[in-house]
Amino acid sequence: MQVKTDIDLSKKTSFGIGCIVPICYFPETIEDVIWCKKKFLNAPIIGEGTKVLVNDKANIPVLIDMSEFDSSYNVEDNIVFVKSGMKTRDLVTFLYNVNLSGLEFLAGVPGLIGGAVIMNAGTCGKNISKFVQEVNIINELGEVEILKNKELKFKRRYSTLQNKKVIVISVKLKLDYINIQNTYDVLTSYIKEREKLPKGKSAGGIFINHHTLKNYNLDGFSYGDAYLKGNFIINKGKATTQDILNLIRIIKNTVKEPLELELQLIGCKEIV
Repeated sequence: MQVKTDIDLSKKTSFGIGCIVPICYFPETIEDVIWCKKKFLNAPIIGEGTKVLVNDKANIPVLIDMSEFDSSYNVEDNIVFVKSGMKTRDLVTFLYNVNLSGLEFLAGVPGLIGGAVIMNAGTCGKNISKFVQEVNIINELGEVEILKNKELKFKRRYSTLQNKKVIVISVKLKLDYINIQNTYDVLTSYIKEREKLPKGKSAGGIFINHHTLKNYNLDGFSYGDAYLKGNFIINKGKATTQDILNLIRIIKNTVKEPLELELQLIGCKEIV
């Protein structure tokens, strides 16, 4: 397991915002994860930093970074066992190459498969939860635990894993057998759709129920160096955590319907 010091999370997160963490552990094996969980129960956990807003003024003494964790896999017919360190976009490519289909909607989506399950990643009305059979986690006691699909209580961009101090180590997926031409066409269409998304430093979509934003003329709303484009909040270069949070507040206060965040907040409790 790698241990690094003075990690600048502004260089890690897709928002380009974060504090400096004195000590960061990069578990590579299940044994590493168990050790980290038992040693640092309340330490924040991060993957590729794509769906997270870190308080740039936070005092985070220790961080667990899963980006170097095992990314191996095993295939048995249309059942795939994949370790949580595999990148989501790599999994989509791998499935295509082994003639399995179903997760094409995740083509080009950043992040790790562990985080994708925790957030129930998806687009265009499709979610990864449909294909998840079970998830192996390290629970709060530092023990391996298996959770079935029903126990995760999936809904749009949600699973019960978000409410627990656990670490996902592997996922069991049940996929469909492939129609090569159809799957290629679907993959291509999703990649083209992603190319239309706003460019810049962001965490992707900010609100789960973002469709309500279409009823308001909010594009261009800004605070500090942060501005709204569609369902994306973009960091123009020097945005702070407080800029992002203030802009979220402005949007929530403008929209009559309640808005749910599609974002992990680290070190932000005192300023939310």
